[in-house]
Amino acid sequence: MISYRTPRLEEAHSIAALHVQCWREAYVGIMPDSILECANVEQRAERWRGFLQDTESFIEAAWDGDKPVGFISCGPPHETSIPDGYGQIGAIYIAADYHRQGIGRSLMRDAAVDWQNRGGNKLALTVLMDNSKARAFYEKLGGKLLKIGIHQGDGYRLSDAVYGFEDLGALAVEQNF
Repeated sequence: MISYRTPRLEEAHSIAALHVQCWREAYVGIMPDSILECANVEQRAERWRGFLQDTESFIEAAWDGDKPVGFISCGPPHETSIPDGYGQIGAIYIAADYHRQGIGRSLMRDAAVDWQNRGGNKLALTVLMDNSKARAFYEKLGGKLLKIGIHQGDGYRLSDAVYGFEDLGALAVEQNF
């Protein structure tokens, strides 16, 4: 049975390993292979230790026993592509073996509830344009395409999209899924 909780600091390495795994599963054929091959669990674990100590962010993971199988991070915007007045879902990833089990919906719901509890009323996220599965998921949850841009990093440029969720009440209610 899947359970949900905030990862502990000592679990940063496990979350980082899942993050790298999910990147490699989700972005094959979308991101350059060289970027996926260079994804480094140790470097990402260091970043996750910082994320897990950030009191302004909501971070929740889905667990199958003691194994993380998905996660979401949400908080104040840290990318300039996020419109004013929106909080940002910084990341949401689910291991491929756990897709289509409601985990992503549950994580999105919990992030929406947290953001509402902090006084926010809208959330946004960026997604690569070629990630059609993720875009379909966000649209099914009520996300609206706000704008299209370019994601740049490590020598590559890829089209991305910003999706907004303006009805967090609907997103935060389980039966709407």
